[in-house]
Amino acid sequence: MGVMNRFVLLICAIVFPLQMVKSADLDPLIAPHAAKHREEINKILLKAESAERLARDAYLVVLDSLERDLVAKRDPAGAALIDTERKGAAGISLGSGENDKLPKKAQGPRRTLVKELAKVQVDVVASARRPNAAYLAALNAIPGTAENPALAKQIVAEKKRLLLGVGTVVNFQTDMAGTLWRRVNNNKVLHVFTLDKKWEGSDWTAEAPDKIRFHWASGGGVTLTLAEGGNMIIGEDGKPNMILERGRAAKVAE
Repeated sequence: MGVMNRFVLLICAIVFPLQMVKSADLDPLIAPHAAKHREEINKILLKAESAERLARDAYLVVLDSLERDLVAKRDPAGAALIDTERKGAAGISLGSGENDKLPKKAQGPRRTLVKELAKVQVDVVASARRPNAAYLAALNAIPGTAENPALAKQIVAEKKRLLLGVGTVVNFQTDMAGTLWRRVNNNKVLHVFTLDKKWEGSDWTAEAPDKIRFHWASGGGVTLTLAEGGNMIIGEDGKPNMILERGRAAKVAE
């Protein structure tokens, strides 16, 4: 098993996602524990969003400075490359590779950004351990499951979320922008659904709460479906296409 595969399994084993259901939908014995867990995980997600924003802003400052230098040196081609990089900066994720088309002075700062984004993700995983363990312990301590099959079923459903990443997406139309997903067919590839509705250089549109459409630049497109639980996207072939690595906070930081 490769290093990346082991890392993914490690994340799956220790990260417990935010349960995005109303407390009224859960048994009263579960609801207060779920609410506390939601609150704690939400704080972690807000902190991650803030850290990512600062890292991207710092990179944009570097790009602005480099562009001014290139314009002053009358290098319109180099300035145009910087401008293109700036426009796509929101889509850079910790799975992004090198961009050898950039001027050399921009390549180092881009690598720094990717490293910072990776650190944010590692910090999310580490920070989630304690609230996840506390929630799991609380679920295990709930009495009466033998006499209450519905309660037992809800507890099992909560525990299954251990394998599905941090946060959930319950509505493509409201929850997708800013989320981070890992490709099932290549777990080294991570993608951010950006605020400007870009993904892998293509446009995306949330056609319904559970349907998302990708529009290829070459024409045509594909429609994918949100799986129950909010942690997986299903392809047109009915097979898992992407798994949620990290959702967004319920309240996005201003």
